[in-house]
Amino acid sequence: MMMHNPASPGELLREFMGDRSVTELAKHIGVARATLSRILNGRNAVSVDLSIRLGEALSLSPDFFAKAQLQYDLWRRSQKKRRTIKPLVAALASR
Repeated sequence: MMMHNPASPGELLREFMGDRSVTELAKHIGVARATLSRILNGRNAVSVDLSIRLGEALSLSPDFFAKAQLQYDLWRRSQKKRRTIKPLVAALASR
């Protein structure tokens, strides 16, 4: 079951950062400051590699941010109009 309007990974990350600066966290996990900033501002997605790094640095599960990203992406995409696709089993049975 999908969440209703889940928080973006950037919003979640901002909560876990507390008083740490973007520069401090980026340096600690070995990524460019700009990369982290784009995620915090919702312009980039969290990669699996970054999810692992953040998990280690913030004492979270390595897949925490990857799962949050997937949930956020699925919810956003579900809000867009698209054509309806019939279940494959029903489509094959009607042949």
